[in-house]
Amino acid sequence: MSRLGATCWVLACLVACAPAEPRCDGCAQPDAGPEDVISLDGGDECPSPVPGNRAPEFEGLEEALADQDGVTLRWLPARDETPASDMRYRVSSSTTTAEAATTLVELVGDLSHRVTGIEPGIPTRFWVHAIDDLGVADCNQVSRSATVLGEPACVDFDTQIASIFRRRCTGCHEGESAQRSLRLGSYAGVIWGGDSGAAVAACRPADSLLLRKVSEDRPPVGGRMPQAATPLTPFQLELIERWIVEGAKLVCEEVDPCHDSRPPEFDGLELATRTSSTARLCWTAAIDDRTPTTRMVYEIFEAAAPGAQEFQNPRAQTRPGVTCAELHVEARDSRCWVVRAEDLAGNSDENQIERCVEE
Repeated sequence: MSRLGATCWVLACLVACAPAEPRCDGCAQPDAGPEDVISLDGGDECPSPVPGNRAPEFEGLEEALADQDGVTLRWLPARDETPASDMRYRVSSSTTTAEAATTLVELVGDLSHRVTGIEPGIPTRFWVHAIDDLGVADCNQVSRSATVLGEPACVDFDTQIASIFRRRCTGCHEGESAQRSLRLGSYAGVIWGGDSGAAVAACRPADSLLLRKVSEDRPPVGGRMPQAATPLTPFQLELIERWIVEGAKLVCEEVDPCHDSRPPEFDGLELATRTSSTARLCWTAAIDDRTPTTRMVYEIFEAAAPGAQEFQNPRAQTRPGVTCAELHVEARDSRCWVVRAEDLAGNSDENQIERCVEE
């Protein structure tokens, strides 16, 4: 190599490989092909410090996920003649530019790393570079930015929850072809639920099917979600549970619906009609000091004779906000119903207004 060529090579190594610090001197036996320079990441030249030795082929940092006290980094394995178990990965970060990046850690064989001790609210950029057993580093320029959240004063759908569902759920649960008719791409879809009923019971995480489906290996219905994919992280599960505990609010500015002891004001069932096999029940929406009418649910109690309802065992519970319901009834059967309103805190009115129909 000429003196000019050697000088250019050194300069290229210093510039192209930042923020990694590959070895730029010394000699070793080649481990792949005759090239001293290879092209990666759309044409960036990656000089090798060892003539005849190719730098690892590495696509860089794949993911940087922040939570309240740290950032989890993940990447795919580099391709090289160096055994995967011996491949080193150098993790660097900066709050300004790549040139100012500092090395956080150098790992052997690992494909993930959790970074803690980062000041909340400050965007931080991360890089990962692969280094083979000869000390040759790849020169990818891929970086990912993440901001440690700190402990949120409140969890709401718009700020924290929607992004989790978008990233992990809406591939199967969105649009006309949504599995089980559960659409998690909007707040209205989440609150409405799917074929299995309500997905979220605000203020009551233990009664929320959605939380149980993503956190339990054996939920009440079907299997754990996301199906055949990496489970949600502990932090994501914690956020969803806290969101439900705090009332499953769209935005934090909404009134807290959970700390409420006053039942809704409700005039009861107003109309009951039937055909040979269907009964249609309708009422005027209940009013509550904390639960909006769009989130109110109604329990329907049925009996074969007037006054015989068992108020511990509703025949059905409606979706949030509806003011009519249709029930299947057997032909020639008399039926009587009472409908009661229930707010998000679980308070129910105790009206005894009954409507009966006969064939």
